[in-house]
Amino acid sequence: ISNNHPPRVELFNKDLGLYAYADSGKPKTHTHLIAMERMGSNATNTAVLGDQLLTDALAGHRLGLVAIIVPPIKDKTTLFFKFKRWLEKPYIKKYKKEHSEDNKK
Repeated sequence: ISNNHPPRVELFNKDLGLYAYADSGKPKTHTHLIAMERMGSNATNTAVLGDQLLTDALAGHRLGLVAIIVPPIKDKTTLFFKFKRWLEKPYIKKYKKEHSEDNKK
């Protein structure tokens, strides 16, 4: 489920042959619901994986899904993306602090 346009999504899915959804409009959840229905899954056995809190994680959160955030492969440097990353920083910092190995001891 991607906000990218079809040519890019098709390129990355070419060898995988998985269900793929372009132009999903995340953090809207409509495409996630379609994908979950198609796969026969639900909120108890589905997770979202992405590199953005304000799109990927927010869409998952709105549906009660586990959200797994990974670092971006190549971060975009547009002003829009820099602003989004700036907004995400305090939340990522707080999460890391609350879930650090030191807190588990």
